[in-house]
Amino acid sequence: MWVDLEQVCLHDPAKARTVVDGLDMTGKARGMLLRWQRSIRGDWLGVVHYQVHYADGRPQPRIFRDQLVPGYALGPRTDSVPLG
Repeated sequence: MWVDLEQVCLHDPAKARTVVDGLDMTGKARGMLLRWQRSIRGDWLGVVHYQVHYADGRPQPRIFRDQLVPGYALGPRTDSVPLG
C-alpha cells in the first residue's frame, strides 16, 4: 500500500518554515494496510503501518504503526519491499 503523505498531513503555507531535521511529508510512503474501518459519515479509513523518511537523509525511516489514514490517501503498490 502507498500512503499519499500530502493527503495525510495537510500543509498550511501561511505557517510554513523549513525544519532541516523534520519528517519529509511530501510524496508517497511505503505502507502496509492492516484493515479497513468505516466512519459514522460513511468514509473508509485504513488502519496502516507506514514509514516516513527524515529530511536530513538519515538512513532509517520512522515507522508509524496502527495509524488511521483516509481511504483516498491510500493506493496499491506492487513491490514486496518490507517496511523499514
